[in-house]
Amino acid sequence: MLFKPAVLAVVSAALAYLASASPLPIARAGPSGSVIYPPGNTNFLNLGGTGDLHIQYQRVDETLPNNQGPAWTVGIDLALEDPTGQQATLPIAYGLRANPVSAEVIDAHFVPPQGACGNYNLVVTEHQYYLGQVISFRAAAPSVSVTCGPIQ
Repeated sequence: MLFKPAVLAVVSAALAYLASASPLPIARAGPSGSVIYPPGNTNFLNLGGTGDLHIQYQRVDETLPNNQGPAWTVGIDLALEDPTGQQATLPIAYGLRANPVSAEVIDAHFVPPQGACGNYNLVVTEHQYYLGQVISFRAAAPSVSVTCGPIQ
């Protein structure tokens, strides 16, 4: 016997884990959705933790050419990224979907993360069903700013 059953069990478990893990972001491979709102250079107010970040994202829902099958946006992740790279990226949401799932636009509002004041890229990572698998890629990153202050 070339491999012992215990070794095969460990290898099998590792492969099963990797197959079930979240997809890692890759370079853009499929068609991409697009940010409708906010346009670049939008300023959001965050007054005493009562602010509002708004995202509208046009999702993909199409048939690929040459009978390759469908491509559709499964969901998106959102984060505020410091364009200078000096601050940690602030996650906002994971796996955000359209409601209903068949809607063309993902539309949501969020309170900015605690302490999020300044200039950021609003990073949109798209998860997309493409060529029979789910792929993930950075689809957009419009520049935004968050102005903080006390509740008025």
